[in-house]
Amino acid sequence: MIVSPLEIARFKRLAVRSSDVWQGGVFRLPVWIQEREDDPPYRPRGAVWTSVRTGLIWMTTEDERGAPDLTLALRAS
Repeated sequence: MIVSPLEIARFKRLAVRSSDVWQGGVFRLPVWIQEREDDPPYRPRGAVWTSVRTGLIWMTTEDERGAPDLTLALRAS
């Protein structure tokens, strides 16, 4: 798992409001994808952050098949 300095800097620039709480995580999406006929189907992963106060939602999905890492969660922020 490699997180670039740019991704960390972007995360640090997020607005901090004492009246808001953001909750999030990485999870499997409720859909199956089969890229080629001979490949086995798989469920991609997504990262979601939700504001408890406003209800705003930020989400992203993995670019390619593989194990999710911290980068996926940071990209959704």
